[in-house]
Amino acid sequence: MQAVKASRTLLLTCAVSTLVFAVATFAEEMEQTGWPHYGGHEGGGRYSPLAQINRDNVADLELAWDYRTGAQQLHPDLIDKSGYQATPILLSAEAGGHLVTCTPFNRVIALDPVTGKEQWVFDPQLDTDNRAAGRFNCRGVTAWSDTATAAPTCRHRIVLATNDRRLIAIDSRDGKLCPDFGNGGQFDVTPLIAELKPAEQMDGMQLMSPVAIVNDVIVIGGTANKFKDVSSMNGALRGFDVRTGEPAWAHRQRAPRTSGTLTTGGKLVFSGDLQRYVTAFDAELAASVLNSRNPVS
Repeated sequence: MQAVKASRTLLLTCAVSTLVFAVATFAEEMEQTGWPHYGGHEGGGRYSPLAQINRDNVADLELAWDYRTGAQQLHPDLIDKSGYQATPILLSAEAGGHLVTCTPFNRVIALDPVTGKEQWVFDPQLDTDNRAAGRFNCRGVTAWSDTATAAPTCRHRIVLATNDRRLIAIDSRDGKLCPDFGNGGQFDVTPLIAELKPAEQMDGMQLMSPVAIVNDVIVIGGTANKFKDVSSMNGALRGFDVRTGEPAWAHRQRAPRTSGTLTTGGKLVFSGDLQRYVTAFDAELAASVLNSRNPVS
């Protein structure tokens, strides 16, 4: 596993081209605002204050560049089992200044946001024999900077959760593994998932969404086979130390066994069919804290 040059196949979306145009034209403003998280900021609001591209002139945009990842050429037999749903993030100049995305097979790609030129590629050598519950997919990666150290190596890192249930930390500046994280840069979550029952359908469990990082703790959920039978995988949330990869905690989701909407004394609102699809959010912050399709107990 190493940073390698990528061939180019999968066309990045028009939304990325729009973002790239904004970066090229307003580099100074973008440096101040950026798009450092999957949802724009930690709260996931997907809002950018950049204003020069608006409803009056968006039709006049022209393509600045495009980039093809090579995912389809590398895995021609899995084209119908994969989907590109990644939202790229834009790193600060200190963290490399790259536009970073991932392919459905978890290859992480860093591009120059102005020119589209490839800066580095990290290939985790995904186990494609693991036929996941959904399509092979990577919805994005998460950036984190260590303010407690001045060490140059992996001070700024990208954390990736893979379809074959690994957590991987790489240096955001050059795409190399962070040696102090897990086992040489990665941590296999599979044994921890297997500890909580039900766990009979491990092949149906995958990690395909960007992780959350809260107070230096990586938080992950998982995507399983969604009620195909009573032995569907457990839907526990898990926390890991962002520097070392060491497991910090596991929380098995529990919610009231009732339908409709319920507000707790702490102003945590549960809505939806609480036997199946649970959404919880903080009523004061209006921030989602839990979204689960797995059975709760």
